[in-house]
Amino acid sequence: MNRGVRMEDLNGQVLLAFDIKARKITKEKSQYIVTVNGGARAIRSVFETREHVAFQHAVKEHMCRNGFADTDRFYLTVSGLPYCEYDGSLYVMTDVLRGKELDFLDEAELLGAIKTLAAMHKAAEGAPAGFIERDDPVSEIQKDLAWLGSVKKRVNAQKRLYDFDVMFLKNYGFYTDQLERCLDELRRGDPAALNACAAERGMVCHNAIKGKYILIGAGKTSIVNFSAAAARHVCADIAAFVRRYGKTAPAGRVNINTLVGAYLSVNPLSARETAALRPLIRRPASFLKVCGQYYNKKRTWTPGAISAKIEDIVRGGEEFAAYVDELEM
Repeated sequence: MNRGVRMEDLNGQVLLAFDIKARKITKEKSQYIVTVNGGARAIRSVFETREHVAFQHAVKEHMCRNGFADTDRFYLTVSGLPYCEYDGSLYVMTDVLRGKELDFLDEAELLGAIKTLAAMHKAAEGAPAGFIERDDPVSEIQKDLAWLGSVKKRVNAQKRLYDFDVMFLKNYGFYTDQLERCLDELRRGDPAALNACAAERGMVCHNAIKGKYILIGAGKTSIVNFSAAAARHVCADIAAFVRRYGKTAPAGRVNINTLVGAYLSVNPLSARETAALRPLIRRPASFLKVCGQYYNKKRTWTPGAISAKIEDIVRGGEEFAAYVDELEM
């Protein structure tokens, strides 16, 4: 719930840095909504480095020049920087973007959102270089397999199995099989082409694409929060989008070829690039993540919430694998 806040809660030095005179300030979740003459601004503290905030700013301005302005662009301070530093924290200011979070179950919103993602990627190409993140999916999946194998040995050596352990062992074979299939598909293609194409085209990846960062507004779709952005091949974003849809959508999903085809209709990729999509989508990121959350904490007991989480993930595992198999690349 919004609440009125005292001016000193948002230090006046921050307002001065952005050269704004606040008529009203309210606290909304993790940001301040500042009402000014002519509209409203959102000010929030960020945890990225100065250099990464500058990188985000450069990418967003490059996108805007290329026709994609539906994002949370940063205002500059009086010093010409996209952030204000005060008391050891960095603050950024944007317009207040209103819209509802993407509903993955709404087919029209879903297809519109993946086309917007494609338009964002296309507009971001050639942005000033920085924060390069190169992919080595073969090595990554080999590490996944080795780690799951080590966890299995550890679990089998336990004197007592907890609920999470039972679910892990029950599904270990299925998910290691999926990872082996990823390796086979990658080796039959040219995974190194992703890095070469990303560098050649100057690609930028959002790197944290999810429903809450895709805002559906009146007649437009915005993509916000580039706090994890990097110079990386856009296939990482496409795969994350499709996996997230696969987690939330029930039976009767939009055909995966229709979904990926909607992206490619706006931002075409070469055959070498699209060949890597199936294994990137197939990789069981959610299963690996929840296992890491549990076993890397070295707990000997299972919180109910994390047990429910792994149950939810594995429940649709086979259906999603069959869905991925339908991708024609």
